[in-house]
Formats: sequence, structure tokens, C-alpha cells
Amino acid sequence: MAPHVSQRQLADDSDAKSLKRIVALTDAVYAFSMTLLASHLDVPNGLHSGNQVNHYLFNLIPDIAVYALGFLVMGFFWYLNNRAFETIVEVDSWFIWLNILHLMTVAFMPFPTAVLGQYFLAQVPEAIALYSFSLGLLSFTFSLLYMYAAYKHRLINKKVSEATLRYQRWRGVTSWVPLFIASAAAFVSVLAAHLAWTSIVLLRIAVVKLLRPKTPSCRQRKGHAPKESSAEATYDFDRLIALSDNVYGFALTLLVIQMVVPVTVPASQLAKAIENLAPLLFSFALSFIVIGALWILHRHIFNALEKASGAFVGWNIMHLAGIAFLPFPTEMMGDYARYRTPVMLYAGVVAYVLIVQLLAIQSAHRSGLFGPQATPAFIWHAKLSHAFAAGVFLLSIPLAMTSISWTPYSWALTWPLGLVADKMADKKFAGQIAA
Repeated sequence: MAPHVSQRQLADDSDAKSLKRIVALTDAVYAFSMTLLASHLDVPNGLHSGNQVNHYLFNLIPDIAVYALGFLVMGFFWYLNNRAFETIVEVDSWFIWLNILHLMTVAFMPFPTAVLGQYFLAQVPEAIALYSFSLGLLSFTFSLLYMYAAYKHRLINKKVSEATLRYQRWRGVTSWVPLFIASAAAFVSVLAAHLAWTSIVLLRIAVVKLLRPKTPSCRQRKGHAPKESSAEATYDFDRLIALSDNVYGFALTLLVIQMVVPVTVPASQLAKAIENLAPLLFSFALSFIVIGALWILHRHIFNALEKASGAFVGWNIMHLAGIAFLPFPTEMMGDYARYRTPVMLYAGVVAYVLIVQLLAIQSAHRSGLFGPQATPAFIWHAKLSHAFAAGVFLLSIPLAMTSISWTPYSWALTWPLGLVADKMADKKFAGQIAA
């Protein structure tokens, strides 16, 4: 006979499943939107010399800078979303629809980011206003979502104090109000819009100083940080893993977009057209292997972690910014493989990704984020292997100045150097391993 299940139990199970699915959808939309921020970086046709390639990439620097800024801003809002969802224990239909509204603003962000990047140097008011207003909407809908959940502890954990809820409300207000002001001020003065942006930092500092509750749940000064419960740390960590895997997965999938189906080519010339795609096929396969190898390294590190700190999350978001950017230099290298600058750009981006991951490992080690399974030999090997791999890609940049064709093959040295790092770690910690 089947056990009796009460309606209350069904409702509790439904809330738990709904919350998990909402979190999963939220992480996926954030990750895909963050990855698409670089999609506006087009690779043009018809560049016939190295100077033209260099000139194009030089003119693209403002777009790349806006992409990097936009990725970090989106990562920051994802982090706020992550922290807020820790206190939510129930959901209802209104909350679900408010979250859908918030995710609509998240998914829209690649468009205003592309517009701002294209007109950044010209300081066009419309571009600044569009980006400020779009980001203001993102912030406002997130605040609306949280205020709805927090009203009379409607969906929030009852243990969360009123002082904490007031602090969170004002943190939201100090984001979206200046952003809306900046969107309007841009039409009067671009400088006024920039000042409105700057005020966000000052206002948030003021809110922290005046309203941040002095409770054990809040972060304290360096050296006196409270310990999180394992459940809270695990939940944080699971969402960080989900965001990371989504960004890696989307970046891997976007690599194939560079290969355009030659629909206008006559049937008699299709074989030749596909043959002409050989450099793109090579760059696709190479980059897929490189990003896949980076994901394996990322997985090894995360498997050894027990929890994540705010600093570690920041390093990881900077790492993911490089991963999401890689489809662009991949396509550039495929289209213009005979020129050195695209190859040097690709090597530089991969080196950046490895160096930032190395800094994340160092941050995790200093903060005690690794679990007991992460031995000193493991941590030392992780640092050394990342340093060796970053060195290979950095040294390949001057190599590209003399031999473009051999540069991609030099990246294979990361594999034997990884084995060397393994042997060095075993030798250095042989006594501890034996013990």
C-alpha cells in the first residue's frame, strides 16, 4: 500500500523543485547572456594584408574593453542574485513571473553592450543612455523581485532580520536610481552621465557604512571573517559550478558559428568551398581542444574545493570572461591564419585565462577554501601546471613573429610540461605522500 502524502508535503516538494529549476534557469540565462556579450565582435571579410588586420584589431580595442566591463558588471549582478537566493525558501506564481521579467532584462544586455562598444570613443549620448537604462532595468527588476519576496517575509527565511532586508533594499535603490538618472543625464551632458555612474560606488559605500547590520551573518573585516555553514557554502558553490559549466558549454558551442554554410555556391563548386573552410575547421578543432583542456583543469580545481569566497568568485568571473571571449580570436585565427597578429591574440587570451585561474587557486589556498582531499602536493602541482601552460602560450607570442605555422603546434608542449609538474610535485612532497 502506497504511503499517504499530505497536500502540505506535496506543496513543500513542489516549492523545492520549483526553486531549483528557477535557479537553474537563472544561471543558464545569465551565462548565455554573458557569453553572447562578445558576439558583436565581428570578423570582417576582405582584409588583404597584415597591416589591415592590425588596424582592424586596434580599432576594436574599445569594443573589447566594453565587453570586459560588461561581463564583469553582469557577473556582479549574478553574484548579488546568488546571495539573495540563499535566503529564499518558497516561491509562488508572482515570484516566478517577476523572475522571468528580470531574466528578460538579463537576456537583452548583449544588445546595448554592443551599441555602447561601437560608439564608445565617440561618446554618443544615445549609446550611453541605452546601456544605462538597460542596466537600470536589470537592477530594478532584480530589486523588485527581492522586495516582493522579502515583504513581511513572504518568501524569505524567517531568520533574516528586518535590518538585513532594509540594507538589501537600499543596496538595490543605490544601483538602479543612479542608472536611470544617468540614462536621462546623457542627453544633457555625457559628463553628467559619468558622474551618475560614479555616484553608484559612493552611494553603495555609504549604505554599507550606515545600514549594514552588525550581525554574525555579515562579512567582517579581514582576518575575522565568520565561517559559513557547510550547507550555505555548498549552495553558493553549486551555483558557481553551474555558471562556469554553462559559460564553458556555450563558448564551446559558439565556436562552430564561424563556419558559414555556403548556400549560394553552385553544386559543382561545393567541394571547393568546403575545402576553403579548412583553416576554419582547423581553428575550430584546435580551440575546442584548448577550451576542453581548460575546462578539465577548471574541473580538477573545483573538485578539490569545499566552498567559495567572494574574492574567489571574482577571480572565476574574470576567468570566464576570457573563456567567453575565445570564439572571437578563434574565428580571427581561422580567417587570417597567414597573419601573425590573430595567432598572437589567441595565445595572449589563453595565457590570460590560465594566469587568472592561477590567481584564483592562490586566493583559494590563502582563504582555506580547499577541502582535506587537496594535499599540498595537489595544490603545488595545480599552480605549477598552470604557470607552465601560461608560459608556453606567452612564449609562443614572440615565436609567432618568426614562424606563424609552427606556433599552434608549440602549444602542445603544455602536455609534457604538465607531466613534468606532476613529477616535480611528487618529488617535492615525496616524504608527505609516503607518510
